[in-house]
Amino acid sequence: MNFLTYPARPISGGDRPRVPTGDWLFSPKMNGWRVLVHVPTRTMWNRHGNKLTIREEFDEALDMLTLASPFEWVDCEALERRHNIGKGSLIILDVVDPNLTFSERKGLVDEVFPQLEIRNNLIADRNSVYSVPEWEGDPLPKWREMKRINEELKCEYLEGLVMKAKDSMYPIQKVSAEDRTWEWVKFRFV
Repeated sequence: MNFLTYPARPISGGDRPRVPTGDWLFSPKMNGWRVLVHVPTRTMWNRHGNKLTIREEFDEALDMLTLASPFEWVDCEALERRHNIGKGSLIILDVVDPNLTFSERKGLVDEVFPQLEIRNNLIADRNSVYSVPEWEGDPLPKWREMKRINEELKCEYLEGLVMKAKDSMYPIQKVSAEDRTWEWVKFRFV
């Protein structure tokens, strides 16, 4: 393999969010392509370890990422073609660093890139780079708000939410694109 790891995959939590025991954060699951970006070379891989064939459609976002990012590898959602919102944008989900907890990694990303905000329906501008928002507490109010956003936008812009344990380490693995980490849980809208 030509790169560090497959992007980490959450286990499936089903169709209704429940807060697991412990200290967790949750964020929206955007409808895009999961990509791993090697920032210095601007190379993008899909979750199966193949180079992204539409990389050139993210040139402006990659320019922003390479100019501002202190990170070598970022785990992103790439918005393109599945809906007409935020085309060419990268939503940073995480940083591939096995030495920092998720809370530490998220704090570093938020120092550099703006978070999408629910008050503007989480809409990403085209050709931009954002940090995915993270929330604490009861996920059901945000779950309902995200469903309302999809109804208002008349498309499946948001797919559900992902929960991550605050103290989880980024799971480096090269075995399979299908392996999942138990410290991350994904809940999808039905």
